[in-house]
Amino acid sequence: MNKYHLVSVMIPFYNAEKTISKCLNSIQDQTYKKIEIVAVNDGSKDNSLRLIQEFQKSCKGIKIRIINLKHSGITGKVYNTGLKNCKGELILKLDSDMWLDKNYIEFLVKEFSEGVIGCQGVWGLDPSKKYSLMEKVYIINRLGNLLYEDKMKNPGAQMYRNIYGLKWGEITYGEDIVILNFLRKNGKLKTVPKAKIYHQEPKNFVENVNQWTKYGKYKYRSLKRNGGFNVLLSEVYFFIPILIVLSIFFPYIWIITGLLLVYLLNRLIIKTNLALKTLKRYSSSNLIFYVLSLLGLKIVNSYVTLFSLIKHALKQS
Repeated sequence: MNKYHLVSVMIPFYNAEKTISKCLNSIQDQTYKKIEIVAVNDGSKDNSLRLIQEFQKSCKGIKIRIINLKHSGITGKVYNTGLKNCKGELILKLDSDMWLDKNYIEFLVKEFSEGVIGCQGVWGLDPSKKYSLMEKVYIINRLGNLLYEDKMKNPGAQMYRNIYGLKWGEITYGEDIVILNFLRKNGKLKTVPKAKIYHQEPKNFVENVNQWTKYGKYKYRSLKRNGGFNVLLSEVYFFIPILIVLSIFFPYIWIITGLLLVYLLNRLIIKTNLALKTLKRYSSSNLIFYVLSLLGLKIVNSYVTLFSLIKHALKQS
């Protein structure tokens, strides 16, 4: 693809004052310069809008359009509003709590050969940032999922051709599935390992609980709108402690518990192994430590999510 094609960087945001400046600065520092920014405000109540307006005044060489909406909480609807205002041949969807390595856009643009309709980079550890243990566990999990699946299932800074029919599902949870299904039917998808993206993860246990409490709220909305038990079944780690307790009273349940643990641990080992090798942090002790950390964290987060979902359901009843 011609290196001078316009790239529209679409940033949906809601109450993102803690991260939005870092996100915007990473776009300004890109080696690829033919960029526009489309910022979509989903009714923020903090200083996010003011920070973007200040950046708009000081930033030279990048056209910035700001679109203000009433808060809906329907992520796909916000994305589609931004999409309608993108003028570029290529669209990069970037969440407000992410920032890019300086070569990210350049690396992705070069991959758009004939037939390629979508590209993404990989999660990384920013060498300029000091990470807490919780943040490292999250990033290893994200990177492991991406490398294991390698099908752009993990929402991140993904770049797409701006073609007719491109849209997100206007739902509160899982909106990316709609656009990925469309992309798979219309062209090739590529993951570019040398393109690095960074994400602001929870720094401690309290921030982690707060994040997954919000996910519980989103999952409740999704269940209410779309129905189906897949929302509940996706929290498979929730069942591990329950099965272990039941196994004390019903010994034959140990068979089910053992099989489930073997399956989940095997997946975690493969994913964590891939992530640690990519980050050049592999050792057998690191592998064991992060696998057990991820298993414990996933169990906790499943409970937090489901309790939050039940809490919102009871409020509405």
